[in-house]
This record gives sequence, C-alpha cells and structure tokens, in this order.
Amino acid sequence: MTDENGGKENKTLSTTGKNLDTSKSIEKAVDKFKRENLLFSPSVDGGVYTIEIVLNRPELATQICNQYIHYADEIIRTDAVLESRRRLDLLTQRIGAQQLPEVRGALATLLAQEARTLALTSGTTSYAFKIIDVATIPYNKASPQRALICLLGFISGIILASIFIVVRDNVK
Repeated sequence: MTDENGGKENKTLSTTGKNLDTSKSIEKAVDKFKRENLLFSPSVDGGVYTIEIVLNRPELATQICNQYIHYADEIIRTDAVLESRRRLDLLTQRIGAQQLPEVRGALATLLAQEARTLALTSGTTSYAFKIIDVATIPYNKASPQRALICLLGFISGIILASIFIVVRDNVK
C-alpha cells in the first residue's frame, strides 16, 4: 500500500490514541518475555542447557518451550544449509577455473565433502540441539507457595498479637 505521498505505508497499531510501530511493539514484547519469563541454565559440566518458561498457564508454557527449541534449531539449520550451498557454489566455480589436475582433484574432494555435509544438514530434523527431555506440564506449581505464606502469616499474627497484649498490659 502507498499513502498520498507515494511512500510505503507504515503498519501501525492504535492503542489508546497512540500509534505504535508494530515491529517495535513486537520486539519490545519479545524482549520483555525473555527478561521476565525465559530462563536458561547451563549445567555444571557444560554442553547441556535447561530452558524454563515461567507463565501462569502451564500448558502454554510447555507449548512455547517446545516450539522455541524447534524454532531455534530450524534457524541454525537453515543458516548452515545456506552457508553450505554458498561454499558448494564457490568450489564449483573454482573447479571450473582451475587448470591444474592436482588442484582440481583436491577441490573435487572438498566439493564432495561439502555435498555430504549439505545432505546431512538438509536431511536431519534436529540439527543443533539434541532434546534430552521435552517440556512437560509440571505437577506442582512453582509459585506462589501458599502453605509457606499461610504459615508465615500465622506466625507473624501470633507475634503481633503477643506484642499488642504485652504493650496493652504494660500501658495500664
């Protein structure tokens, strides 16, 4: 779409009379989600990461966590495929331009290795990450800890009542 000035129209979202750029709003929302709800924890020996998503709806958190891993893996795999194809094109060009048979043979070997890498990368569903345990809905809530809150409230109530009685008796 174009506006009267012939320029491209900006996609905006109107919220309480303010115009917000949609892409910036989405970027801010994703950044806020990452800061407040997404936790990465590396293992002590390295190589294994735990990803936690903390939300009020455990079913949604489970779904987001599983999709997040698959999406990240797909992005890394796609980048690797594109890079491998770029290398294949470069090697093919170099082989065509090369006159020396020894160099052509070495380039052909590199080309075969790169073709094998591309086939393995393209053919796998799990490229960068090996999922040890998929996200599942937790049995127990992480927060709030209602029993602890009730216990602390009961204890502080007894202490405050005791202080009140002691102060009241000493004032008379």
